[in-house]
Amino acid sequence: MAQTTGLVQRLKVTPGLVLAWAYIGPSPNNTTLLIVMQRTDEPTDVSGRASMAEALSVAGDVREAEAIRTRMIKSGPSNDPRTYALYLATRGEDTTNALRLAEAELNNRADVFTHDALAWCLAANGRWAEARSQLDRALAEGTQDARLFFHAAQIAAHSGQPGEARRFHGIGREEVVPEHGMAEFDDERRRLGPCGEGAEESRDQYGTA
Repeated sequence: MAQTTGLVQRLKVTPGLVLAWAYIGPSPNNTTLLIVMQRTDEPTDVSGRASMAEALSVAGDVREAEAIRTRMIKSGPSNDPRTYALYLATRGEDTTNALRLAEAELNNRADVFTHDALAWCLAANGRWAEARSQLDRALAEGTQDARLFFHAAQIAAHSGQPGEARRFHGIGREEVVPEHGMAEFDDERRRLGPCGEGAEESRDQYGTA
């Protein structure tokens, strides 16, 4: 333990690193992970707070995890509405509000990732044709981003295009997820299953046929 603690002291600990450690470590609920959490300042952005709350949940500190989520829910809509909309849509929570935030964000920031966020929020509300239209606009720019292709695979699978879903899945697997997007991306994969596969199971997450 002393050797591990020394390593923790030398690392520049980030929420993404903590979340990764929580899932790939030999035992998530251990003293080492809690030491890391104690040495990590709470971030103020949506992604960082989502990562830290998830890691704390894995570590067994549910009370603190919920406290961080509460602060994120309070500040997210104003501090970073696009990321917060993605968070809600991914978790299937308050999806109407998620869509409202994404639509409003499109008026302020009509870039690739806002079209992607709007597509994902439309999907969360069962509006698959509109989701595919928005996703096509995001893909048209040629941006190489793992989460973008993951969303494309899921939306294609729900749109009766299994071949396209598998193609997007294959492309997405080659891309690296930026650390700042790790929490939402991992949550999407856990909740919705493999890209381009299990469309029926994915539909069930949104309650759509």
